[in-house]
Amino acid sequence: MRAINYYLVVDDIKEEQKKIAGLIFTEKTDVDNRFTKAKVINCGDRVEGVVEGDIVYYDKNSGHGITRGDFLYKVIKIGDIVLVEWSYLHQTLEKWICLSITGLLENGLVKLTI
Repeated sequence: MRAINYYLVVDDIKEEQKKIAGLIFTEKTDVDNRFTKAKVINCGDRVEGVVEGDIVYYDKNSGHGITRGDFLYKVIKIGDIVLVEWSYLHQTLEKWICLSITGLLENGLVKLTI
């Protein structure tokens, strides 16, 4: 299964119950929260700024469900996403790039000119 164009396939992440001031909030009782948290399974070829594995928040009233095997996924458009959490892949890549540049500078393989 592969998304095309500006579509993404996401897997909703179920939020645990929250207890605030003695009241128990679940996804169904939290009517003020308009957004759902999900993991990106697949991105269309025209999607920018989001990669597979990212955690995103999107408008819970958007998209359509799709069943694949025993799993229920949701197909949404890139415009429905409002937030992208910094994924583990991004964090690891950022650290690797910083360490690589630092190593090149320390070994004199690259010179920084200001």
